[in-house]
Amino acid sequence: MVPKGAPGATEVDLTTEKPPPDGEWLDGDAFLYVQGNNVCMCTTDIRDQAIAAFIRHLFTNAKLSKTYTDFELMKAADISKLKLLHSQGVKELELRGTLYQATADYERRKAHVMGGLGGVWKIHKGIPKQAA
Repeated sequence: MVPKGAPGATEVDLTTEKPPPDGEWLDGDAFLYVQGNNVCMCTTDIRDQAIAAFIRHLFTNAKLSKTYTDFELMKAADISKLKLLHSQGVKELELRGTLYQATADYERRKAHVMGGLGGVWKIHKGIPKQAA
């Protein structure tokens, strides 16, 4: 339950609550705060398109006019960061990730496609010089 905010308040105290005795909280919940054309979404493992589809379905079932189902949830850009990008451009791009050694080895092997001659050459390279 979300408490009603005081007039002019910019913050509301939120706490977690236990599920009702006859139910449980589900993964993929979404909490939406709507004011005018602005929507603030707090979600757990649910995509914004799924939320939009749910809202359209809700509006359709409520028999609201088609005008209400023709909407789009768009992510708003941080204007100050957008101005910074336009003025300075992108100087560096950092990608972070992890990869298991077995996965890296598999991808490396998969990238080397060999025909019959390549396979024979690989075997030949592995044979010691005295044995050849």
